[in-house]
Amino acid sequence: MTASLLRCLPAAAVALALVAPAAATATELHTWYGTVVHISDGDTFEVDIEGDGEGPVVVRMTGVQAMEMHKASPELRHAVEAENSLRRLIDGKRVRLSAVDPDSRGLRDRLVRFVEVYRNGVWRDVNLAQLRRGHALWMPHPTETLRHLTYNRAAAAAATRGAALWDPDFCGDGPQQSVPLELWAQWDADSNDALNVNGEWVKLRNRSATETLSLEGWRLRDTALRQYTFPADTAVPPGQTLTVHVGAGTDSGLTRYWGLAAPIFENVPADRSLGDGAYLFDPDGDLRASFTYPCARLCSDPLQDQVKVSAVHYKSPESIQLRNDGTATVDLYGYLLESWPYSYDFPEGTTLAPGETLTISIGCPKDVCTTSRLKQYWYKYGDPTGQFLDNTGDTVRLRTFDVITIHCRSWGTATC
Repeated sequence: MTASLLRCLPAAAVALALVAPAAATATELHTWYGTVVHISDGDTFEVDIEGDGEGPVVVRMTGVQAMEMHKASPELRHAVEAENSLRRLIDGKRVRLSAVDPDSRGLRDRLVRFVEVYRNGVWRDVNLAQLRRGHALWMPHPTETLRHLTYNRAAAAAATRGAALWDPDFCGDGPQQSVPLELWAQWDADSNDALNVNGEWVKLRNRSATETLSLEGWRLRDTALRQYTFPADTAVPPGQTLTVHVGAGTDSGLTRYWGLAAPIFENVPADRSLGDGAYLFDPDGDLRASFTYPCARLCSDPLQDQVKVSAVHYKSPESIQLRNDGTATVDLYGYLLESWPYSYDFPEGTTLAPGETLTISIGCPKDVCTTSRLKQYWYKYGDPTGQFLDNTGDTVRLRTFDVITIHCRSWGTATC
């Protein structure tokens, strides 16, 4: 370990209480016991399972994603912190492993498990501890979802505190440290995600009124290991927004393309047990902006009780109206309308003064559509003239990208 790396590590770990999960019972989980014999990184270790007559197996903790222990990675500092935390928690200790599916596995055939350690007379959740201490991102597993709502809340609380990984100047001031940033992602592309890869995107807004942000050497990633490095000439002027589409395309202006062949962001099921995120790291390896969904903590929004879906015309020609019932002008940029599986995100400059109504017409039969601040068009992907609201029952929801409902209107057999 280099001297500069040592300087980046906190002098002492913060002692945080670990709480045994209350949501699961023994009958809901398959359970094993064993002794930890090696710590690989902040979310992976080897354990000798009791009574199986075999050697150690590799366990990947479910619901968490620590930074990788690659020497060339700028996030190595955070990886070292996460590994040290896990070592203090379980190295050489007896642990209880559990899973809904006994064959749940991750990359490289690692067993995916909930992990608990016995302390002060109680089995305490180690996965939860890593998230609470700020040593990992929340990364839900598609099968082992039993505690993922709790895990999501724990990661959100750590982010609010700026703990460890969530500290934007963990190793001191990075480039343009004072520039305020906002990040959000469209994780559910309009229509079929697999056919509309560029319908998934990440937006980065420079909230500074005066300073242009240079993104040379910065990296954007999802919760897994997929990473996009910004070209050297990428910059975001004050008050403007850069968009990174997940698929292929030609970079221009404030538009960039990740170049992937398939969508990467997880969709959110009705029980909100799955989700994902977008994370922006500076060249020093510090996390400077993040967006995790669905919202799990402090899930309210200023537009609630202000903007309403005031009318829906679901018979052709289809249209939707939004009305500002509040006392202040609202900005709808950074919000979207959803009538699943279709969605519409508002362009920059979409503002509503008190009492004003915005009309969004669905489709444009004559291909002659004049858009204005109070008159916009929602085009179905692959069929710009098509209509899609179900006359027998459907919903139209105004929401944030992290799934906070602002207002919802339903009809027929559907309910909000």
